[in-house]
Formats: sequence, C-alpha cells, structure tokens
Amino acid sequence: MDLGIVPTDVLVRELVGRSDLIRQDGLMDPDKWALRPAIGPVACVDAVAIRIERADDFGWRVVGGVIRRNTGRYAGKLALIGGVVARYESIGDALTRHWHADLGLDIELPLGWDHPVCMRQYAPQLDGRNRPDFCHDPGKHSYASTHIVTLSEDQVVDFRSKIGGQEAIGFEWYDAITCPPESEWGYDMRQTFLHVLERAQQARFAIQRYLAIH
Repeated sequence: MDLGIVPTDVLVRELVGRSDLIRQDGLMDPDKWALRPAIGPVACVDAVAIRIERADDFGWRVVGGVIRRNTGRYAGKLALIGGVVARYESIGDALTRHWHADLGLDIELPLGWDHPVCMRQYAPQLDGRNRPDFCHDPGKHSYASTHIVTLSEDQVVDFRSKIGGQEAIGFEWYDAITCPPESEWGYDMRQTFLHVLERAQQARFAIQRYLAIH
C-alpha cells in the first residue's frame, strides 16, 4: 500500500491507537523515536552532581560531576547527565532513572525537584549558527530543567551496565578553575555547568544543611 496517498489525519489516528507506539515505561523504542522530535519540542531534565569541599584557604569550593559521553554525535565529550522525560513521569523520577541507568548511582535533590537552577533550550543550528537563546543539539528541539543533585560517598560508578545503553565512559569532577575548555564539551554545556557551580555556591548552606540531615 502506498502510504503517501493516505491523509495525515488518518495516519495520526492509526498511530495513536497503536499499543506499541509508546512502551509501558512511557518511552519510545529507537526505531520509532524519529516521530517524537518531528512533532515538537521534547521535555528533558539534566543535572550536575555537587560536592562541597574544604579549600586550602580555609574556605569552601564547589565541585561538579559530569559524564564523558560514549555515544551519539558528542562521543568523547563532557556533558551533564540527563535526558528525555517519559510519558507521565515526574521530573524527580526522570532524574533518578537517568542517573541510575547511565551510572548506576542513586541521587538526592537537595533543593527539591521544583527548584531547578536554570532552564536551557536546545535545537539544531540555523545557517551554521546557534539560534538566539538556544544551545546546540543537532538532533532535536528540546528544553531541559537543570538541577543540582548529591550522591552518597559510598557509591561506585558502574560503566558496565547496559541499562542506559552504555552512554557514559567516564565520570569526572571539576570546579570553576579546572573546568575544561568549550571544545571538550558537547551541547554547549560548559556555560551551563559553570552556572550550576555558581548557583551551588550561592545555595551552599542549604545544600550542606540537607546533607547533614540526610
């Protein structure tokens, strides 16, 4: 059958009625994913793991943890940990899922799921340049709430798990001084990372209080 002659509204009704369009976990299989970004912007979440350490000058320094990617167009580059929010999935559950799937780590949200430190928009470039107010994602138009998370000290990163498609090959910690240059980052995420560190420094007392209680 030539699907080209079938009206789009008929195809839409057929697709939304298919039981295999969306999986039970609210996500789409890779062979169906092309439909999702074609419809409109994709809701995502991102996060940086934060540690607050004593500095040599008796002050405090904020250190952030990010991954070195193993997959996609930015393989080998640094990136925040996160991704797509599944259908009917909460922001907190989405963050928990991505960190567990990619790194085998359990996280806490010291500021709460409803207090992201910033929002970011991503899209393919237009005429070789980023669109105004957008970071570069060559694959889709999306928006992401960006959060601070914390980790318990006794956890070990597991890169062997295939739950997350082996997305990460490394988990690295940097502060504002040691942060690698833009060329080391994917998705224009360096400035976002530095912004998260700055906000974490401003919220240091709230984060430390949360860690002391939990």
